[in-house]
This record gives sequence, C-alpha cells and structure tokens, in this order.
Amino acid sequence: MLAKLFRVVKDTVVQNPAVLAGYLIYMYYFFVTLDFYENFKLAHLTSSDFLMHFDAVLWMWLLAYAYVKILSNREKTRLHEKLHLIQEHQAKEAEWKCNQYQFLTEELKTEVNEPIAIATGYVRLIQQLHKNGNGTGAKLVEIDAQLKRVIRGLDGFYSRARGVD
Repeated sequence: MLAKLFRVVKDTVVQNPAVLAGYLIYMYYFFVTLDFYENFKLAHLTSSDFLMHFDAVLWMWLLAYAYVKILSNREKTRLHEKLHLIQEHQAKEAEWKCNQYQFLTEELKTEVNEPIAIATGYVRLIQQLHKNGNGTGAKLVEIDAQLKRVIRGLDGFYSRARGVD
C-alpha cells in the first residue's frame, strides 16, 4: 500500500515538477504564517516582519502563473501533435485512394482496350476482304469509328486519372 502511494507520488512529481514546488512553497508559507502569528501573540513585530513573513505569497503567484503556462503549453503541443497526426493520416489515406484509382484505371484500360483492339483488327480484315458495294463496308467504317471513339474516351479517362492532360 505504501509502495503504491510512493509510486503515485513519484509519478506525479516526475510528470508535474511544478506541483512539488507548489507544495514546498505552501509548506513554507504555512510555517511562516505560524511564526508570524506567534510573534504577533508575543507582540514582537516590527514593520519589516510583515514583508519578511509573507514573501511566499509572491512566489505562490509566480508558481501558479508558471504552472498554468506549462499546462497551457502542454495542451497546445498535444493538440498540435494530434492535428498533425490526423493530417498525416488523411494524406496517407488520400494517397492510397489515388493509387487505387490509378490501379483501377490501368486495369480498366487493359480490360477494355484488348477486346477493342481485337475487334478493330477484325473490322479492318473484313473491310479488306469485302470491298464490294453491298453496304457492309459502310457499316464496318461506322463500327471502326465507334471503336476509335471508345479508345479515345478511355485514353482521356486514363490520362485524367494519372493527372496528365
């Protein structure tokens, strides 16, 4: 039990040295006040005794001010570190999303371009084989134009996804 109390006191003093200084100043103030009242009872007071006995008040005010500043600075630092960690996490998350988006667009381009390239090749082959005037040539030209339109659209999408315009 005593060891636990000692550990708590030790941890408090290590984390907050101003608290220990405050207790020491309060103890000093307590004993000085007792001495002042004893001298007052015995009527052994001079005008300088009042200042001599109560100089601890100034130290207590300074200690309280310093302690508040220390706590305020610790809180500001903690909040700044927390904000920095949140921003860092958001940046990593955004980078991960961007990488996933680029991967998706690359996969999409591969998966769509390959069948379109095959279809375009067959359209050109059929155009070479059927150079007659039965209307298939015009239909094949339209199919080829639409396939090229899809390819241009995918290339534009892929370029925007990579950030290249």
